[in-house]
Amino acid sequence: MLDGGILNLIFFSFLTGLSSYFVKITQGLTSQQILFYRAILASIFLLGTAFFTGGIKELKFRFPINTITMSLTEGLSIYFYYLALERTTIANAMLLVYTAPIFSVVLSSVFLHEKIERKTILAIIISFIGVFIVSNPSQLRFNPQQFYGSFFALLGGFFYSAMAISSKLLTHKTTPLYSAFWQYFLIIIFSFVFALPIQIVLIKKNILPLLYLGWAAGGLAFLLYMRGIKKVKGQIIQVITMLEIFIGSVSGVVLLNEKLSLRTIIGGILILLSIFIVSSKEPTRHKIKILKP
Repeated sequence: MLDGGILNLIFFSFLTGLSSYFVKITQGLTSQQILFYRAILASIFLLGTAFFTGGIKELKFRFPINTITMSLTEGLSIYFYYLALERTTIANAMLLVYTAPIFSVVLSSVFLHEKIERKTILAIIISFIGVFIVSNPSQLRFNPQQFYGSFFALLGGFFYSAMAISSKLLTHKTTPLYSAFWQYFLIIIFSFVFALPIQIVLIKKNILPLLYLGWAAGGLAFLLYMRGIKKVKGQIIQVITMLEIFIGSVSGVVLLNEKLSLRTIIGGILILLSIFIVSSKEPTRHKIKILKP
């Protein structure tokens, strides 16, 4: 049976994996505006959750350095990913952003003092092969014009893993609700200028996808995420959330009538296998007692 923390991360990956579909059906909004409105709606959702569960006191701002670091790394990971998409192919950006598990292993060892397990390394290798297959290697392009795009994607992967590690550090001091709320509330402040001008007409036109992105893929998903990372090792967080890319591919087939390829099926199986590997428990070794005569 899967650990509760791993289940939370799987549900997180499912909700955020579907977000690619809702981003695609938005009309007239820039990436920065989608990020800004998503952060507002997520903050409202989490504030409402705190109110109805009696957790308002949990949201009192504390540990400013840790909290701001968590929010900044999340914002920077998204920002650099968007920059990468503007300069290189989706396949390039996706593959390089998903170098995050490698960074997570290094950061977990340095900041969380975790001993890197052999099964984690094996799972990373298998999941990378799965992501590589799903992303369609034939579409990869590397040329001088796309060098900066690839570099930005690598930065996005680094900050994505840094967000996971900084969030894990913070959840040991606070609650998942606190971490999720302040992550989005600070993103509102950081991204406000880039979201201008605010057009009410476009908000009304895109209200349904924005509600999903803010409430489901934002507030609820990251509440599950913060609960999940509190219970699992930092080195395997990004391995499990690689499931997001497979969910995104499947959503394209189901919701956008895209063709389901053998590549997607094989890659998805490998990603699922990597999750099974990191979630498996070491066999218990029983000591045999020798009775003295």
